[in-house]
Amino acid sequence: MSVVKEAVAKVVEHNGGMSLEIDGEIQPFTSYKITETHDTESMLEAARIEVPAMAREGITLCWVPVFIDWSGEGEYDFSDMDLRIKTILDLYDKHAIPGTTPARIVVRIQAAVFTPVWYVKQAADADGNATNLIEYRNPWGVVDSCPIDDLERQRYSTQFPERMSTLAISVGDEFWDTHAVDCLKAIIEHVRSSDYAHRVFGWLPCAFNTNEWFLRTFAPEASCDFSAPTQQAFRNYLRAKGIDCDDEPVPSPASCMAVDHGEFLDPRNPESQRVEEFSLWLSSRFTDIILGFAKVLKTSYIDSPKLIGFFYGYSLGLSRLQDLSQSGQLGVDRLLRSEDVDFICSPNEYFFRADEKEFTASTVMGPFSDSGACCNKLVFLEDDHRPPFTTAANSAFSTRDEWHDEMFFRHIFAQMMSHGQQLWWYSLGARWFKDTYRQKIVGDLHRIGKEALKFDRSSVAEVAVILDERSVSAMRFNPAFQQSLLTDGHGSFFPAGVPFECFELKTFLSNADHSRFKVVVFLNLFLVDADILAAVENFKSNDRTLMFFFAPGVLNDKGDERELSMKSASELTGMNLVKGDDDTPLTIWVDPERVSLLPDNKDVRYGWLHMDTAVQPTVIGIDDDSVESLGFLHSGNVGFGIKKNREWTSVFSAAPALPQNVLRALLKRVGVHLYNEHGDVVYVNKSMLAYCASSSGKKELKLPCSSTLVDALDGTVLELDDKNSVSLNMKRHETRIFWIKR
Repeated sequence: MSVVKEAVAKVVEHNGGMSLEIDGEIQPFTSYKITETHDTESMLEAARIEVPAMAREGITLCWVPVFIDWSGEGEYDFSDMDLRIKTILDLYDKHAIPGTTPARIVVRIQAAVFTPVWYVKQAADADGNATNLIEYRNPWGVVDSCPIDDLERQRYSTQFPERMSTLAISVGDEFWDTHAVDCLKAIIEHVRSSDYAHRVFGWLPCAFNTNEWFLRTFAPEASCDFSAPTQQAFRNYLRAKGIDCDDEPVPSPASCMAVDHGEFLDPRNPESQRVEEFSLWLSSRFTDIILGFAKVLKTSYIDSPKLIGFFYGYSLGLSRLQDLSQSGQLGVDRLLRSEDVDFICSPNEYFFRADEKEFTASTVMGPFSDSGACCNKLVFLEDDHRPPFTTAANSAFSTRDEWHDEMFFRHIFAQMMSHGQQLWWYSLGARWFKDTYRQKIVGDLHRIGKEALKFDRSSVAEVAVILDERSVSAMRFNPAFQQSLLTDGHGSFFPAGVPFECFELKTFLSNADHSRFKVVVFLNLFLVDADILAAVENFKSNDRTLMFFFAPGVLNDKGDERELSMKSASELTGMNLVKGDDDTPLTIWVDPERVSLLPDNKDVRYGWLHMDTAVQPTVIGIDDDSVESLGFLHSGNVGFGIKKNREWTSVFSAAPALPQNVLRALLKRVGVHLYNEHGDVVYVNKSMLAYCASSSGKKELKLPCSSTLVDALDGTVLELDDKNSVSLNMKRHETRIFWIKR
């Protein structure tokens, strides 16, 4: 064992934000991750260019992707891992700012480590085909397969090349509970006995698709995992619950898309029951594996705790994919409750990156930085956006020029700073930080982040947006509709001109400080029981507004029975809701001749406007004379309304994803402070404000109280007028970051 005292890392609350503490010192919330290519020389070549620059900018917390050679049971070669770590630390030491604390690292174990060729070969069938790799099928057969002879090369990509289906050892295989755990223990033991042990402050074990602990495929109408180990494990799970099934119970792709009650599964149908149970089993299995890894790490470091975390919380980002419910990513509540997990992490949302879109925003893919905080966890955002010199056909992966590049850096940074959480800059492609202008950008932002640690980083958000992962498992495959419910529904709040927080349902109900919120928005609270209904009932006070969408509370679990219930829907929303005609389009008309919601009396239509995707949504209307009508279904019935009760207000929209002007008018009406009304994005906490312009022109920024704004980058001072407002002239996508001085 190392004779040098190892670092002690822990998560603490500091000045209203979640922070990393190492050896009693609060750390900056920004760090750096080198490219993760398995080509070691390419990785080290990039390190020789980028690490010296990061060291000179004072960015000394580094995430190091590592590989080992695992040639057989108990046979490990750590030389490549040692070379990577020692080279990076040597580079930091050589170029460090005099007097600074030596650089420290997180060991990021790459997913390819946990796809050892020897283990796949020993389970091959008589024809030499793999039997223990994840298997995707669509209605026409097996989607992807990997010849064992090609596995050594393909495993580094973590997905099959044609359809980008996850390439990994089967989720149901006992490998994850035995050999993988033994491998992890061996890596830990080697690191602790190395001469760099005292420079390690954390661990990030990776597995499955793109190293991020989820399952995915782009094969049309495909589902997973039909491998023998998963069939057996799922069969054992069902039979232990007393559910009859055949020997291969994993639900077929057709079953996953079948229509029972519109978008909702009917558990009385045995096939649909297996679809829901398989979703629940997959997420439970993923969290079991992750927590098994976390326990090994935690117990290995009882004497010198390290920061331990995993990629997780992707339910929003994956909502655009057909197999969201089979992604394994619907267990965030359980991870955040574990004492063995210190953080979760994910990239900034791809869907809102492009500078061609109406507005840009950044958020953790599953936007659970706020759930993490209320559970005393860190949440790391990975900023891996491309520099202009790279090319990509997808606009979400492109940056036009150096100016747009800097604005992306700024608004991604500002979003995490405003939420009191963490960020690493990731050189996804080799030498993405080779240019001095990029090095200066992150250096300047790093210094702003260090300054922010001195100030109060508490939230000022008056709006909470809630995502219910349980309800996803109770729905059929329909990616376009899930995107409308979740990604679009959540995204509509960014240009509303208000700061907001986003939570997973269970952590919000049990851990969040509810008193701060004037508005609580339930994007997809479709599945309820007595406990959920009682918990929501507690929010119906203090003049709070609750917002519901699509089919709130229609699935009511009573013991072992589930009913499709308009009664529980009405109880949840406080309105009399009725099921409409199934042939009615799921669209809402905000008719200015009948509704006075919008200040410009604009005629607005929104809802399910897609013609290229078959959808069977349940259409629910309002039949309640005490409700003020705000919008109408095709039938003429009210589909969007507001009801003022004695102690609370209820809002219901049959169609998800309110247009930003409708949402803005609604929030203003119920008493939420709007920082701007131009469709721009604001990130705010008690000490800082960032303004991200969605269009060019003169902007009016209005604060809730008298303040002075100081530009965090150039020191420019802006005084507010007697209405607490100030005008800004901005270009589209320009982002400015201010300190709020009172």
